[in-house]
Amino acid sequence: MSEDKKYEFIIVEKVEEGNYAVISLNRPDKLNALHNPLLKEVVDALESMEMDPTVRCVVLRGTKD
Repeated sequence: MSEDKKYEFIIVEKVEEGNYAVISLNRPDKLNALHNPLLKEVVDALESMEMDPTVRCVVLRGTKD
């Protein structure tokens, strides 16, 4: 897995051999509740994945403590 960009509220991992990416919501102390800064990061990551021809699928998940 590779990681391109650092975010405050999410973790983005690209799995080259599977042609997919995983976006993990990383606010376990807030039960991964959505808020504007987190949503902006998700949008930014999704736009980045959209421009990457090697990514064919994106998985969105939450982290736990």
